[in-house]
Amino acid sequence: DLFAVASLRFLWASCCCRGWMPAPFAPVARPTVAASEASAMAAEGAGYIRQPTASEKHVVFVAEDNLWLVGREGGCPRRLTTQGAFHPLLSPSGSLVAFSVASDVWVLEVSTARPRRLTWFGGGSAMPVAWVPAGRTPSSSPFSVPASATANGDGSEGVLVVATTSEDPHGRDMLFAVALAGGTPVPLFDSELDAINYEVGGKGLLLGRHMYDPVVASRWKGYRGGKSGFVWLDREGNGEPKRLPLRDETAGSSEDLNVSCAMWIQDRIWFVADPDGSANLWSVDLDGQGLMKHSQHAFFDVRNAKVGAGSIVYTVGGELYILEAAAAAAKSKAAPRRIPVEFGATLAHLPQFLDAEEHCEAVLLHPDGHHCAVSCRGRAFEMALWEGPAVAARSAGPDPGRAVRCLAMEYLYSGRLVTVTDELMPVLSFTIHPAPCLVDGERPTKAQDWLSLLIADAGVGTQHMRLEQPIGKILDMVCSPAHDALVVTTNRNELWLIEFQPSVGGRPSPQEEPVANADVPLTVEAKLLDKSEHEEGLFDPCWSSDGEWVAYVRKDSKRGSSIVLLKIASGEKTEVSDSGFSNYGPCFSADGRFLSFMSSRSFAPFEDEVTSELTFACGSTMPYLVLLQEDALNPFQRSALSPAEMRDREDGAGDNADGGDEEERDEDEEEDIEEKFQPPEQINIDIGGIGRRILQFPLPIGRYCNGSWTDGGKFQYLRGYGVAHQPGMHGDDPEEDGPCALFAFSFQRLKEEKLADGVQDYQLSMDLRNMVLSCREPGPDGEEEWRVHVAGEKLPGGDDDEGPPDADLDSPGPESGILDIKRVSLEVVPRLEWAQVFEESCAHVAEMYFDDEHGGVDWSATCARYREELLPRVRSRIELTDLVTELLAELGISHCSFSDPTDAECDEDGGGGGASFLGAQGQLGLRASWQAIEGAGAWRVEQLTKGDTWDARYSGPLARPGVGITEGAFIIAVNRTKVCAEVSLEQMLANSSGAEVLLTYVPPQNAARYAQVQGMLHRSGGVDGLRKLVASQRKSLEGKGAQDRKKGKKKKEKGKKARKGPEAIQAEADKQLAQMLRGMSIDVSEGPIWRTVRVKAVGLETKRNASLRDLVEDRSEIVHSLTKGRVGYVHVPDTCELGFAEFYRYYGRESEREALIVDLRCNGGGYATELLLKQLRNPPLGFNMLRPGRGKLQVSPEMSTPGHLVLLIDENTSSDGEVWAEAFKRFGMGKVVGVRTWGGVVSVGGADLETIDGGELSIPYQHYYTPGGGGYVLENHGADPDVEIHWPPAPLAGAADGERRRPDPQLAEAMRIAEEVLAQS
Repeated sequence: DLFAVASLRFLWASCCCRGWMPAPFAPVARPTVAASEASAMAAEGAGYIRQPTASEKHVVFVAEDNLWLVGREGGCPRRLTTQGAFHPLLSPSGSLVAFSVASDVWVLEVSTARPRRLTWFGGGSAMPVAWVPAGRTPSSSPFSVPASATANGDGSEGVLVVATTSEDPHGRDMLFAVALAGGTPVPLFDSELDAINYEVGGKGLLLGRHMYDPVVASRWKGYRGGKSGFVWLDREGNGEPKRLPLRDETAGSSEDLNVSCAMWIQDRIWFVADPDGSANLWSVDLDGQGLMKHSQHAFFDVRNAKVGAGSIVYTVGGELYILEAAAAAAKSKAAPRRIPVEFGATLAHLPQFLDAEEHCEAVLLHPDGHHCAVSCRGRAFEMALWEGPAVAARSAGPDPGRAVRCLAMEYLYSGRLVTVTDELMPVLSFTIHPAPCLVDGERPTKAQDWLSLLIADAGVGTQHMRLEQPIGKILDMVCSPAHDALVVTTNRNELWLIEFQPSVGGRPSPQEEPVANADVPLTVEAKLLDKSEHEEGLFDPCWSSDGEWVAYVRKDSKRGSSIVLLKIASGEKTEVSDSGFSNYGPCFSADGRFLSFMSSRSFAPFEDEVTSELTFACGSTMPYLVLLQEDALNPFQRSALSPAEMRDREDGAGDNADGGDEEERDEDEEEDIEEKFQPPEQINIDIGGIGRRILQFPLPIGRYCNGSWTDGGKFQYLRGYGVAHQPGMHGDDPEEDGPCALFAFSFQRLKEEKLADGVQDYQLSMDLRNMVLSCREPGPDGEEEWRVHVAGEKLPGGDDDEGPPDADLDSPGPESGILDIKRVSLEVVPRLEWAQVFEESCAHVAEMYFDDEHGGVDWSATCARYREELLPRVRSRIELTDLVTELLAELGISHCSFSDPTDAECDEDGGGGGASFLGAQGQLGLRASWQAIEGAGAWRVEQLTKGDTWDARYSGPLARPGVGITEGAFIIAVNRTKVCAEVSLEQMLANSSGAEVLLTYVPPQNAARYAQVQGMLHRSGGVDGLRKLVASQRKSLEGKGAQDRKKGKKKKEKGKKARKGPEAIQAEADKQLAQMLRGMSIDVSEGPIWRTVRVKAVGLETKRNASLRDLVEDRSEIVHSLTKGRVGYVHVPDTCELGFAEFYRYYGRESEREALIVDLRCNGGGYATELLLKQLRNPPLGFNMLRPGRGKLQVSPEMSTPGHLVLLIDENTSSDGEVWAEAFKRFGMGKVVGVRTWGGVVSVGGADLETIDGGELSIPYQHYYTPGGGGYVLENHGADPDVEIHWPPAPLAGAADGERRRPDPQLAEAMRIAEEVLAQS
């Protein structure tokens, strides 16, 4: 066989050239270290340094997600922590360092590195920002610190100021004072602040807002929006700070600089800003004049600058720098000095083994159903269903020096797995793998088959190919059921045919040779089939059973999409259903008679109970059927059969739509195995009038998706039902609709049958006889499992199917159908994965970013510099996140973000899943202060978080009915543990979220009497003294009782009644104790003066939801009170579900007033601005007049808008909220009050990427253009107010309750304008 010999020679030579075979055919190459690799190793040893802080002798910084200590001259650092720590702050003496772990602040002694926890916020982010100097109060107002709070004899280093987002319902940073000796954190100011500096040797105070690192604080390089850092100076320390304008006067700019890291050093204010490009160190005098530049870094930004011992430490490009501030301010030649640090090698090169089940992404069935392909964390594996090893399907392409990600995989008609990988990005690589190994299969006797099996079993049977040109990112990939070919859709709105061309012979064809001959070299070719001009324009392709037709969805209008039939041979296209409706999910039946699809063409309006408007129900999508032949009969009409014939057909004919015999067909298939290839029967499709041959399935209304046909003629689909959820402020967003139920429609019975519940997705094998299902157990913590079963049949263990009595339905195996994904051995090397994540992120931005010129940034060169200079330094996943985040900031645009995996081992900002060893913090929803009582004390409830007390999800736990705790109550014990000043209530509730606790408290009306009792206990020597007193009293009574009994005995002899025994003594003792308590106005007969209740502690999300409700209600009450009810108030926290719900919750009642204030401050954006603006622009059409005495005049429509509106905005108003503010102003709807908004209005969502390790990259894919000459002005600028009003910080500690009820300055101005407009109308 000459062909076999030629193949043998070619394959043997190929194996040797590619290094697949050992010597003597492939020489062993000696490892060498290239110059670039040596440079990378040196960078790795230098580390990726962040967040430094300095004292006179040392510098502490973050690297490898932990704290390290090094001398100011550099060298080998000493590790201080091991569990993940960030944001260090050295004390002035250098003996202590405060730092963050997840959402809380800790402190450790530098000498011992022994940490101690200081706060128990339990959510959000928290970081130390300043040590309070000796003799100073944390703010300009009186502040009470326990006497034991001082750490040193002079009172220094005893109080720390912490910035946290946990205590604000909008997640803004607020400053709290924390005593190192313990106790509860005390709020300092009434507005958002994240920085505070104390004048050394004076009374001055610097306060900063938005001072945190701009790269990770919703800003970007060259940021000029409204969220630039604000600085206030209280030069006299009198509690009246003045805003310090920071502008580049030399450039004639009137806009504020993008300021961060403000510091007060001697007579100058230092900060980081970027007026000339890259961020550097700058300073001004105390009046904001005399701008000076102190560093000259040209590409990477200065970040995380902090002052310590008169020096400023910061990082640039992962390197550590220090600058002597005094010398630099004196205009000397003092320049920043780099501090060299050497870590050595990192452990990130070591491989790790992960749980494959937790990282399983997809499962595919082999065409014959006996094997499956599993994708886990970007790697493909192949295994038999129930037993045997899981074999890695490795790419045979060139080694890119990083992990290779499998982007898509599919089984070909020939039974071989094809994977698409990214080693040659942006060009896609295809690898065809050998057919699965059947150990018990027949051994080949032909030379060609023998050689092919040898190569496959030896592990060198894969063939790697690459496309000649990039086609974009694959969205859908489907293989032909009749030959080795694929159709794919891409992000470029294109449909491609992928074919494999052998070097010898023709390409696979359904009618001739369907299999791509892998025994000869193959090339992959792509042919463009269709293209759409609309976003997400082509999707859901499917093949006909003969491989001659492809059906897919094409978007031809803004809202609609059409079903298109494409003849592969001729390229002829036919619209089956036009784009007048939203259609999707086409699928051919196995016999070629039908084409099914899903369509939203049922318009069923109903009246909305909130707005009284008509809207459309969720679940109007139904399955439809197309008759492909003109003479086909309606399959939903029953045949004229007798009951006996119907029974025989149901029992014996199966569920074939054509009524064929299943057993005869199986026998024919077995006979065909021994015969030569027979081409599939070609499907005849009558194109003429096909759009008029559409039928709706006779099924109930629901949400239908994923329709497919079984080999037996049943139509399978998923159905779910939309359920409305009340949205929450943080973390409690409406959950995605839960798993659906899987059904099969029988054309014999003309009814559906439920096959399984809890199905998230499913897919049939190519022969349509088996299916794999992704199932999830009910509940939020339900585990996901993959199951394989016969297509069209019920899963074992269902509601009415318990299976065989001895069947094991819970363990993996054929009885349950559960796949054991843990058989996959998933090995990863972190450093290689990080390199892959970096490269994929760079390629993703290049491909998906809405501007192909990237805003003038040379994206390729920028990525190359980050790759060469920073990527080798990375030693942890969080450092990679920081690197990519700074890289994205180079684009100079909003809505670019990069996140850690949800299962990250540590957590930098408190928002992830790290630091699980801290537990889930319990919350009571109160603000308490320590009240000293003679000999003891208690936590006095100053303020309760109420919320919607009828709903446990939106209310504070202590405000719920039946608890009884009110403001002014004293909490004296938690779980029968006595409270003390050094241990906060939050600390006593550690790891108790969702758990019930016992609270013992004294109501306010009993506080005085409790103090008397406590004083009595104290004077008695405490509880032990009281016990001694009681024992002494009892002993005295017993002695007296003994004498009385002797006397009683004598009296008894004389016939008189004797005194009682121990019971009488106890009664007498209780009587004397009651008399003592009555002297303190305590009547024990009235019951205890305390109460013990059982309360369920909640999480931070519930507390924030309730806090938001209290905030809105308080502001509404203030507005109504001060305007005598003429002005209403509506707060809209975002323009998503929550903002929509909040708007309509209040709008109905508030719009009845003469004017309305709409508060968009802290609006997080979304997509519903047009809906809410439409409501605000809805004037009354008229009035409904009732019979006199039967009711008031009614405006029509009921929910119309009063003529006078005022809009509130601030720098935290973002995205879609800014669109609202700009449109409100452009339409002349009213005055806009506040400060300039954030400045980010591009759209996200359509270009997001989930990285190989579970992180997420988000970049904008659309820009926003404002008509009327505005253009792109909102991006990187924001919406300007008509009336600019800032909210300066005011001291909060020690303020009276009445002062806290005053409106903030922005709200006060909005009320003034509303009343002024009313007075003029």
